[in-house]
Amino acid sequence: MSTDAHEYKYPIPRTVPTDPPEEYARLRESKPVCPITLATGDPAVIVTRYSDIKTVLSDTRFSRSALFTPGAPRAQLAEPDQDSIISMDPPRHTKLRNLINRAFGPRRVAHMRPRMQSLTDELLDDMIKSEQRPMDLNEH
Repeated sequence: MSTDAHEYKYPIPRTVPTDPPEEYARLRESKPVCPITLATGDPAVIVTRYSDIKTVLSDTRFSRSALFTPGAPRAQLAEPDQDSIISMDPPRHTKLRNLINRAFGPRRVAHMRPRMQSLTDELLDDMIKSEQRPMDLNEH
């Protein structure tokens, strides 16, 4: 692998938390398929063009189950969960996704919206009433 793997480290830092790093646009123009070093120190490749990303996400040669082979590069220290839908390959992924799509289709979500809004309002009201500042959103 070239020395580029050490030039780019993933995750690429963000200057604005809500915007993708500007480096992605530069990579898309100059090195759309680029070797990188993951936070764990493992080598990997980042793709930045839509067509390449679409290929990686849809081509069976890029298996999600490969994450679980011994010695596979890790993007994080935590072991990925084999039972998470994002870690599954078809047909298992497809079967679960079809079930999830039915449960969270547009009509079903619209039906749940008033209850979700009520719960959100109640939780936010409780947070506003709290004296604790700053507040940990996950904790509360």
